Amino acid sequence: MEPQTNPTPKQSFLDKLQNQLRELDSKLDELKPKIEKFEGEAKAEIEEQMKTLQAKRAEAEAKFKEAREVSEEAWDAFAEGAEKAWADLKSGFENALAKFRKRDDDKEDAPPQLKA
Repeated sequence: MEPQTNPTPKQSFLDKLQNQLRELDSKLDELKPKIEKFEGEAKAEIEEQMKTLQAKRAEAEAKFKEAREVSEEAWDAFAEGAEKAWADLKSGFENALAKFRKRDDDKEDAPPQLKA
């Protein structure tokens, strides 16, 4: 039986980020049809929030790709920026969700939550 090795901090972070990106994609897919419920200025505001979320998601994906290329020796310095990028993305997502909630009359159709 081979000895079990613990993942490196880099691999643990990459696994976590990849799972969070998948979850975010799922949540964005759930939100897209909800935009159609809005009209006028509210719809324009929500669409702008969605564009912002998609841009932040693209930034996070770029950071994920960059992280895969970073050496183990340079990982600690890189990880701080990667953690900040995810925190910014999550904050943007939560702000957009708050706008959806504020404008959404149907409580059963409330938008999804993003896990930490």
